[in-house]
Amino acid sequence: MSNTALLFDLSPIMYRSHYGRDKHSELQVAYRSVKYIMNLISKYESKYFAVALDCEDRDKLKRKQIYPEYKANRTKERPKEITEQLPIILEFLDLMGIKYIKHESSEADDILYSLSKLFSDNKIKNLTCTGDKDLIQIKNKYASVAKIMKDSVKVLTKKDFPVDPKYFIQYQSILGDSVDNIPGCKGIGKVGAEELISEYKTLEELYKNLENIKPRHSKLLIENRKEVFLSRWLCRLHNKLDVGKI
Repeated sequence: MSNTALLFDLSPIMYRSHYGRDKHSELQVAYRSVKYIMNLISKYESKYFAVALDCEDRDKLKRKQIYPEYKANRTKERPKEITEQLPIILEFLDLMGIKYIKHESSEADDILYSLSKLFSDNKIKNLTCTGDKDLIQIKNKYASVAKIMKDSVKVLTKKDFPVDPKYFIQYQSILGDSVDNIPGCKGIGKVGAEELISEYKTLEELYKNLENIKPRHSKLLIENRKEVFLSRWLCRLHNKLDVGKI
């Protein structure tokens, strides 16, 4: 057993289990989710484990209260199989002594970042397993990020990041996020956002240098200034949630 931490975002695990399930098995979501988690625990042999859950009522989210359009495009109901089998998964985690955390006004990503920071501050290496690119921003000397795949995870490396992870929020602020309905700067795509942040690092420096960039980009950034800075606030994960002790 190594002195490391393995952190899970439960939602993408359940969804993968649901859409890849055998439709003739009534408990396939619970079975596949639990199996997935236990396989990774066995593979990495970490000393610490934790699972993060999303807030069930999106209207209570701090981001939603500041920006009502946040995730407004997600109108589809969660599959009833996931809702019905979640208590079974949580009961199993309890039996196995695996900690799970939920906050009523925060998202799983915020919980995972708070957990990762807790371990990183104590110089404990940690791996966050997620389906959300926003967690790229937690990458540091001790913290790594892995993308949830069908039966395992893919640990992300430098070549998987569009920009240096510590500037990822700045990049995402310009690009926006159609999945979460974050506006960004309309008219500037991935290539443009990558070029701008690779050069200027932060929004503050970028806006100080509008006369030095392409006129089209400068015009768009001026027109969408409010949306760009709002997007940064929406994209920035919170890392000071109460997640207990190690």
